[in-house]
Amino acid sequence: MSSLKRVFFKQAELQNGQLLVQGDPYHHLFRVCRLQTGAKLILVDEAYREYIGTVITVSAETACVQLPDEALLPPDTSLLKAAPFSIYMALAVLKGPAMDLALQKACELGVSRIIPLQLARTVVHLDASKAATRQSRWQSIATAAAKQAGLRQVPLVEPLLSLPVFLQSWAQRSDQADLALFANEHEKQQTLKPLEARIQSASALWALTGPEGGLAQQDTDLLRAAGWESISLGDTILKADTAPVVFLTLLKYIASERPKSEKF
Repeated sequence: MSSLKRVFFKQAELQNGQLLVQGDPYHHLFRVCRLQTGAKLILVDEAYREYIGTVITVSAETACVQLPDEALLPPDTSLLKAAPFSIYMALAVLKGPAMDLALQKACELGVSRIIPLQLARTVVHLDASKAATRQSRWQSIATAAAKQAGLRQVPLVEPLLSLPVFLQSWAQRSDQADLALFANEHEKQQTLKPLEARIQSASALWALTGPEGGLAQQDTDLLRAAGWESISLGDTILKADTAPVVFLTLLKYIASERPKSEKF
């Protein structure tokens, strides 16, 4: 079953137990993957229920999938409120394909949310209209990555924020048991190793990486003042689209050492 393609949908989109697939999902499934009538799909709704649907018709621009009456899996409430912790990725906006790649890999690695940031050295500057358009594109990438990784939850891509506004928001929604870390190429002492116990006991992890050129002093000053901790990802300087992948991989590896009853 793991080889079946995934489609995310909302129950309100169903008509008589059938889902109309169109747009980008249609193109990927029926043009790129060349699925045909009779093919099986995993369909995941907004409550994280999974269904095994059957393609009943395929036309030039749409396809119709029949859902069974019963879900294969019940609503996964553990994803909503009882998960040991979540990983939130604050990601400086990068140029062109680098941003798409970093965001895609972060989603495949299981982050719950991605918060795009405008930092002092961010090269790409977006007005409100372009930022909204870009957010929609990034959310589509996140959805595709969730399908690829076989996730039951699509990571949410939040609106683009400046660092001061983000830190204000973070202060209001973070918990004392959360751990907030930012990757800093100028950090010479602190690594993730001494933080293993705190990472494994955190209720949520917040990870931040900078843009091309790294974090400016004004960024690190703001982060430290807000309570974020600076960490080194090693003795080499990583590209801006590599750092998030390394950061998240290390965090997930350390977190995997939790007691089995607490693993996520």
